[in-house]
Amino acid sequence: MSSILLIVLDANTRAEIHRLASTDSTMAVSDAVGTLAAARDALERRLPDLIVADLRLPDGPLVNLFDELRPRRAHVLVLTPSLCDPHLMHTLRHGADGYVLAHARGAELLERMRRTLAGESPMDATV
Repeated sequence: MSSILLIVLDANTRAEIHRLASTDSTMAVSDAVGTLAAARDALERRLPDLIVADLRLPDGPLVNLFDELRPRRAHVLVLTPSLCDPHLMHTLRHGADGYVLAHARGAELLERMRRTLAGESPMDATV
């Protein structure tokens, strides 16, 4: 079973993604937090197989966490509010596996999570 760490600011969105992941028998959310500080605490306890995270959090951009993931490695799927956000390309260049627009829900998000865990690109082939 693949473990997932959610780093999502909005509690309702975090709960929705948690519920979505629980519908897949191959996934289990190990932690669901809303800040980088809380994510660091969660990562000290366990390195998940997949991190699904907001691009920017109240205590900094997601990319600030990447140095702490090395040399250990988890797949990272970024939730971005816009494809025009300058932090998105920076985050992809520094190790994120892919992104999904933050408003994506349901089957689309679940499929991107599955593809990322399988080592496939979660991004559309046109990218």
